[in-house]
Amino acid sequence: ADDRGQLLSDAVACAVMADLALRAKPGSALAVPVNQSSVFDRIAERHRGHVVRTQVDTASLMQVASSSTPVLAADGAGAFIFPDFQPVPDALMAVIRLLQYLAIHDTRLSDVIASLPPFHVFSNVVQCSWENKGAVMRLLNERFADAQVQTIDGVKVFLNPGEWVLIRPDPDRPMFHVTAESSLMQRAQT
Repeated sequence: ADDRGQLLSDAVACAVMADLALRAKPGSALAVPVNQSSVFDRIAERHRGHVVRTQVDTASLMQVASSSTPVLAADGAGAFIFPDFQPVPDALMAVIRLLQYLAIHDTRLSDVIASLPPFHVFSNVVQCSWENKGAVMRLLNERFADAQVQTIDGVKVFLNPGEWVLIRPDPDRPMFHVTAESSLMQRAQT
């Protein structure tokens, strides 16, 4: 919760920590998985930094944290890695750094939240038989061959500025993880 008692979603908490970390070290890199909002790109631009996108797993974040030493690597689901301390998630260090950043910048958590650009990300799962998962991925790659896409983990199709859809096959279950972002929550959900 912030200083006004408002609960923070994992995504907002991650964006807050990213903003504070980049305020402390402008021009640094920030590592987040490919399924996270483009708000991180806007936050990085604000502080002359850049974003490194990873696959959607903690091991990929730890690998980036070990090799390229971003100021912060975070999964958007509560795991924060501070590579200058150690390249693994550390909840206690996240609390310490949050308090440190707030003190250094002489700001309140609610003020940082208010300064964030608005963002809406929606996630869902879609069942798909094991036999059809490969065909679905091939069709997506064919259908969006001429579009702007990222294939870090699944297929991420950029539709309009600030709008994208990520279709990612689950490695262990017969399903796809679908994540979308839009400036409007209603559009992200459709």
